[in-house]
Amino acid sequence: MEEDSKAWHHAWQTTGRDSWTPYQLFEANPIAHHALWTITCDLSRQPLRWTSGEPAGLAVQKFVEQVVKMAFSCGFAVWKTTKSGKLLVAHPDTVTVKCEEGEWVVDSVVPPDWDDDSGWSASAMFGPPVHISAPGPWEWESPVIKSALLSERVAKMEANWLDRDTHNSAPAAFTTVTNRIEGSGAGAGSLQWYKGSALDTLNNQGNDMGVEDEDFQTLLKNRSSLISALDEKATLRRNQLAERASGGLMNDPRLKRRKMDHKEHVISDGMDHREAKPLLSTADGRFHYDRARHQLFVELGVPPQALGESVNSERSGSNAAQYEVAMTLFARTVAKYRDFVDEVLSLATTTDDGKRVQYSPGLSMTQLAKLTPMLDPKQAKKLYANVYELPEEYFDEERIAAFAEGGGKKQPNSNEAKSTIIDIPPVKGGTNRDKPQ
Repeated sequence: MEEDSKAWHHAWQTTGRDSWTPYQLFEANPIAHHALWTITCDLSRQPLRWTSGEPAGLAVQKFVEQVVKMAFSCGFAVWKTTKSGKLLVAHPDTVTVKCEEGEWVVDSVVPPDWDDDSGWSASAMFGPPVHISAPGPWEWESPVIKSALLSERVAKMEANWLDRDTHNSAPAAFTTVTNRIEGSGAGAGSLQWYKGSALDTLNNQGNDMGVEDEDFQTLLKNRSSLISALDEKATLRRNQLAERASGGLMNDPRLKRRKMDHKEHVISDGMDHREAKPLLSTADGRFHYDRARHQLFVELGVPPQALGESVNSERSGSNAAQYEVAMTLFARTVAKYRDFVDEVLSLATTTDDGKRVQYSPGLSMTQLAKLTPMLDPKQAKKLYANVYELPEEYFDEERIAAFAEGGGKKQPNSNEAKSTIIDIPPVKGGTNRDKPQ
């Protein structure tokens, strides 16, 4: 049985799509998780508020995250507002939906144990082709479904990289027959390792000419004889050194021992140690993996630049323009999700007195800095409070106006140590160190 980490990327294709659902594919794909996280974070840039001005609260935020996850992975979301006002989102693998007279309705649903199957609604963001009125799980056009083949390709590349060491030899090191040992009169007499050489001929002196390695058996015999000869010679030298060091004044611990030359043979079985090298990725393999991963992010609607990654950074002159194009496309994608969520919220949160939850205007820090000179100070105050997550009373409209007139730069003659925009009230009973920084 294959491990789950190796099986997920091809199970839906090899065993049939009915064996895996799009939501299961999403759950097993970390790149899809990164893409969804980026989308939901950008959606939260615009705060959710009731039309009366109060914040929507954490429960509504979780509801929106679940709705976006369902649309991102499966193309639709099935939700419900209970009688007590709780917002629920059904698991996509427990529901079926169908289209009746142009409207998506819930065909079947498995509700929680404490609830019933009435009151559920279906909202589609990435619908199937118009001729399919009762689509199966893989007939929708969600980003996860459309990118399934790319997900499989990236997963195979990652699995091959993780498993490549299994294609190597099991030991971490291996040995090869050495070519550094030759017969010599000092250590091995007339023995040799390979075919005869001029030195071997001189050592043989016409005797024992049968030591040449004419076949493999002779090589093994000569190797064993050579190792024995080297070991015997080394043992004799060790014994001689020990006898000299253990007798007479040489053994007196009060005297310094004089240095003695210690020459000794290295005993070898005729094998050289070699380190086992792993199968390294080639340059083109890394290129194709990065390209496939980039394509998968784009297919999911999130260019890598939206995660803060640098793409094609060696072209510093054009990188800024490429980043702007990528982020513009990402902003359009997020706007579609925001419109979908706003439509769901209008149905799910509208009360009897007409109040509902909706997105409030919001900008990024970079956008707000660029637009400040063109904004009304009163409205800019709300935007600054939202971006920096501070109370509105911390910001002064007059300073915002002065900041805007200066083109977003601090006035050179200002002696104030505080920001030209933020006016932090003093802390009672404390010092300047106790003030928020």
